[in-house]
Amino acid sequence: MNFFGKMLLIISILYCMPSAGSIKNYAPPEKVPKYILKLLHNHKYDQAINELRNILSKSRDREDSLKMLPILAKCFIAGKEWDSAAVIYKKLSEIDAHYKEWWESLYNIVIGPEYGYKPVHLPKTINSPQNEILPVISSDGKELFFIVENIKTKNQDIYYSKKDKTGRWVKRMPLTTLNTKYSDGVLGIFNNGNALLLLGQYKDDGTKTPGFSISKRINGKWSKPENIKIKGYKTKSKFVSATISNDGNIIIIALDRKEGYGNLDLYYLKRNPDGSYGPPVNLGPDINTPGNDGTPFLASDGVTLYFSSDGHPNLGNGDMFVTRRLDDSWTKWEKPKNLGKELNTIFWDAYYTIQSDGRNAYFSSSGYGTYGGTDIFYVSIPESLRPRFRLVLHGKVVDEKNNPLVANIKYFDKKTKSILANMSSDKNGLFDIPTQSNNVYLLSVTADGYDSLKMDIDLRITPADTPYTVNIVLKKKKIPPVLKQNLIHFDFDKYDIRPQDEDILLGLIQILNTYPEIKAKIIGHTDSVGYRSYNKKLSIKRAKAVKNWLVAHGISEERIICEGMGEKMPIADNGTAEGMAMNRRAEIILIREEK
Repeated sequence: MNFFGKMLLIISILYCMPSAGSIKNYAPPEKVPKYILKLLHNHKYDQAINELRNILSKSRDREDSLKMLPILAKCFIAGKEWDSAAVIYKKLSEIDAHYKEWWESLYNIVIGPEYGYKPVHLPKTINSPQNEILPVISSDGKELFFIVENIKTKNQDIYYSKKDKTGRWVKRMPLTTLNTKYSDGVLGIFNNGNALLLLGQYKDDGTKTPGFSISKRINGKWSKPENIKIKGYKTKSKFVSATISNDGNIIIIALDRKEGYGNLDLYYLKRNPDGSYGPPVNLGPDINTPGNDGTPFLASDGVTLYFSSDGHPNLGNGDMFVTRRLDDSWTKWEKPKNLGKELNTIFWDAYYTIQSDGRNAYFSSSGYGTYGGTDIFYVSIPESLRPRFRLVLHGKVVDEKNNPLVANIKYFDKKTKSILANMSSDKNGLFDIPTQSNNVYLLSVTADGYDSLKMDIDLRITPADTPYTVNIVLKKKKIPPVLKQNLIHFDFDKYDIRPQDEDILLGLIQILNTYPEIKAKIIGHTDSVGYRSYNKKLSIKRAKAVKNWLVAHGISEERIICEGMGEKMPIADNGTAEGMAMNRRAEIILIREEK
């Protein structure tokens, strides 16, 4: 249908409309009929409009004709014919007083600016004829977790993919260590990419119960999930979505509860000192509506929240929105802003997730021409819709020989003393902290066996969107040159540890636990009584006796070196009883292990 034909159709409907205030029991946009929806999904927009024209030509009821208008507007939106859709929404806002604000909001969306969205369909190494939903991207954008849902059985499993050296996504793989015969999913990634928030609680018998759990990346592998305790957790809906802050202190979750504002509402949970989470607290009416508000994603700035909603004015079957927290209460938010006519479709759009730099996002949609059901797409984010941290602090932690270190990183607002990030550097010593300019921060870095380091990060003169890099060198803790007492003595011809010497060994254990890079060298000695060959064996037994005592008290045997010197190295005169007693000993030497 050409432009004039479309406009003639619109005018013919508008002409037969009732006057303002005469519409009774009218509701916001109804669902698009399935056969028309199928035409739109296949990009047959003109055919869908013709079908509507046929319906309208047979209808003699003005109110029935009127109810087709929102569906017609959706057809125009699907074809990106914003002006035609705007004409309809403008007229609806004039004649429907009850939903005036709703229609005006949709009108403003379709006449609004075009941000230049160009969603990219991820390749078949990730998407398939099944449903791919809930993408979770790592902070560096090189690792993607998502759910693959079988369209027929509705079974959900966790899959992941990584980018190769050329920046292409490799073939997806199931995360078998975390998948069960029940519904599984990664809801969020935090602690610099070293922890996952998981759907459900894993039981020892292989079953799962409602709730959440956490898996940690240890030596490159995901650990057995640890179940999260949440006070007062309950929901009437099987639909579960959540997001977690970068430091793990806040979880935002979609729940269907009796005391909510509608069906699904968004709530926040705050972590307690013991690792459990407090009771769900509703985010409030600024966000939640009588409809469904879900699929939250909290950006790394800890302020910007993305979510999907069919209760706020939306173009389709639930649009994506952005809002920002106004204070520290988690219940006061800016008025949610629709992400716009280019990104949101008339279909289902949800699960907006962003890299830590705030520039790029991944989301699920069934409205862009998929391989079957719902697929995952990628898009660059316009400046106005990005998180507010504006820049990312890139850091690397190394030792004095430039070897990377896994260290604990804490990032504070220097003025308020509030902690903004608590994470670990990865095995390469790298970490990223999204932050804001025009402020001064405090960075605290600690690692076992190294002196801690604190430094100011002054970003008051750093231009926005400018990468800020900091290199951190940690110095090894100074090792005591020797123990206050480093000799263990033995009775004549014996090699068992005497009770009076155990305090010396306990002091050694304390040092070894404090300085994990230290090894202990134990050298056994004897007096001059007996054959040299016998004394050599006895000195080795004395060194091993010390080693065995330390191992029995928790020290790894790999950190202990044994040697026997026999009678060759006396420290006193073997001609006296006192001298021989001093020579019957094991000497302890502390050795710093060099990398």
